[in-house]
Amino acid sequence: MSNRNSSQNPKGPVKRSIEERLKDHPDLIARLEGLADIVENSEGDVEKADEAEQRVLEEVRQMGHQVLQGWAQRQQRRKAEAARSQERELKRKEKKT
Repeated sequence: MSNRNSSQNPKGPVKRSIEERLKDHPDLIARLEGLADIVENSEGDVEKADEAEQRVLEEVRQMGHQVLQGWAQRQQRRKAEAARSQERELKRKEKKT
C-alpha cells in the first residue's frame, strides 16, 4: 500500500491533513462517529460480538454507499464544468476566424 503522506515524498504535492479533508465531508464524519459509537458501545446496548459486528457492517455499508454517491456527484460536476469550458473555448475560436 502506498503512503500518500507528503513528508514521505518531498517532491509531491502537499496533502491536507485528514482533519482538514474531513471538514469537506460532514456526512463522512457522521458515519465515522457512528462507528466510534459502536466501538465504544456508547448506548450500552450491545452485549454480544455478533450484534456489534452486524452494526459495524451496516454502518460501513451505508458509509460506502454515501461515499460512492458523493464521488459520482463530484465526477458529474467536474465533467459538466469541463464540457462548459470546452464549449466556451470553441466559441472563442469561432469568433476569431
